Amino acid sequence: MHRRGSRLASAFAWAALAACSSPGPRAAKAPTGATVGTGAPGATVGTGARCDGGAEACVRQAEARIREQDSVGARALLTELCERDQPEGCSALARLLDGGGPAVVDIAGARAARDRGLALWNERCDRQEWRACYALAVDLHQLSPDGVGTVAARLAAACKHDAGEACRYVGLLAEDGVGGPVSRAAATRFYGRACALAVGEGCFDLGLVLQDGKGTDPSDDERQAVAAFEAGCTLRHLPACNDLALAWREGRGAAVDTGKALAMLEATCRAGHGLACFNAGVTYEQGTGVVIDLAAALRFYRDGCRAGSSDACAQQGHALEEGRGTAIDLAASFAAYRQACALEMASACVDVGRFLYAGRGVAEDEAAAAAYDRRACFLGDAAGCREMANLHAWGTGVPADATQRAWYADRACTLGDQPSCGDVADAIDATDPARARALRERHCATRTEGYQRSCSGLGRMAEAGEGGRTDRDQARAAYELACLPPIEGLMDMALSSDCESAAALLAAGPPRPDLNTRTQVLKARADAIRARWGRPATP
Repeated sequence: MHRRGSRLASAFAWAALAACSSPGPRAAKAPTGATVGTGAPGATVGTGARCDGGAEACVRQAEARIREQDSVGARALLTELCERDQPEGCSALARLLDGGGPAVVDIAGARAARDRGLALWNERCDRQEWRACYALAVDLHQLSPDGVGTVAARLAAACKHDAGEACRYVGLLAEDGVGGPVSRAAATRFYGRACALAVGEGCFDLGLVLQDGKGTDPSDDERQAVAAFEAGCTLRHLPACNDLALAWREGRGAAVDTGKALAMLEATCRAGHGLACFNAGVTYEQGTGVVIDLAAALRFYRDGCRAGSSDACAQQGHALEEGRGTAIDLAASFAAYRQACALEMASACVDVGRFLYAGRGVAEDEAAAAAYDRRACFLGDAAGCREMANLHAWGTGVPADATQRAWYADRACTLGDQPSCGDVADAIDATDPARARALRERHCATRTEGYQRSCSGLGRMAEAGEGGRTDRDQARAAYELACLPPIEGLMDMALSSDCESAAALLAAGPPRPDLNTRTQVLKARADAIRARWGRPATP
């Protein structure tokens, strides 16, 4: 389904971006007047920052600068925007100066930008620009909580006088919990009022809330969601048309009708909604209610990519790379992945890096490949962060650097990459045994790449009481996991000792009916590992 992002979520994203670009272990405080960036150790800073396009486009440019570790460039863009009396720039600048790292932190400047932004939003709100009232409430909630209720009341009063947009914004405040607790009921009520007043976005938002599964009767909510999407689509709000088609295709709140769904997706695509083009392409590729037609799927992916859908660009890249519905065209595939990356699809940035490393459809360029992996990492892709850790370990496309390797591995682990968590545990074993043990527990339990090493380390720590209490049962179980994967996957002679440790802990434990059998299996595995390395069996 098509989910919208709230302005409040966007506001919180600034804090996340600042966290991503917090200095690494080697970063030192800059001397007064220095021009440096923040972020992973060794990050560089761009120059010549200039705003291109309108206020929202400029804020997006600033966000991209922060992801690329150029907080100074982001500050320049937002300062220019704020000085042009654009409140979006002032609001974003206040957040950056308040928490963007030592290169840009300026508490007095943040306060001045905040006050200017609030004043500019208030002026627009006084002119009954309801979006400005909503933005004012969000900024007050984030930057200076006093006064949110007054703004919300102003919007609610306008809603009572049939200002549909104001109703929608009151709904957004209720859904996001701005100025009060999150209230699904209030959001539904105000979105419904906006929809009744012919605000297509309000109908769409109403449909999304009704589909969240949190109501007392989810099946009835889904039927009402379809009605809301129909109303929004009638009002020419294209995201509502897209989600209406998906409801028909999937039978959510309506009878399954794949033919009607596909017709709606195609019409919405022709109207310029990229995500509808992507969904039409998926329908043809998967043969949902239609004969599989890979060539048609590719046409829709191309149309969706041109209309700005990162999903469509990525699928176009996959199709061109694999020859689905067309001849293999690596150069065109590379271009499609690059466009998806430009539209901030992190996994597509990893694909661009993959092409550049191998010289597939493009000249080989390890440094450029590393830059794309780095972008993927700062867009939140664990694989990109893990790849950056590996590159800094090998010195491929970037300098070999243990500090940066550790920084990227830690970020990959935070993003959920369990092999990276194993690497982090190895690095902090002596300095933070409690965290090392916790990371090894997670990695060992997932049995993902390299888990035997984490299981082995966990067994040692649990047996010795390192990083927590002594736990012989946990130690035995961890040793067994380290010992018993298929022998073809074993490359470490040391794992034979894990088998022996597991057998010894079994023997020392309470009696059990399978004791002899399991002990024999463990000893046989130890001998097999030794034989693989040309070593004699254990006595």
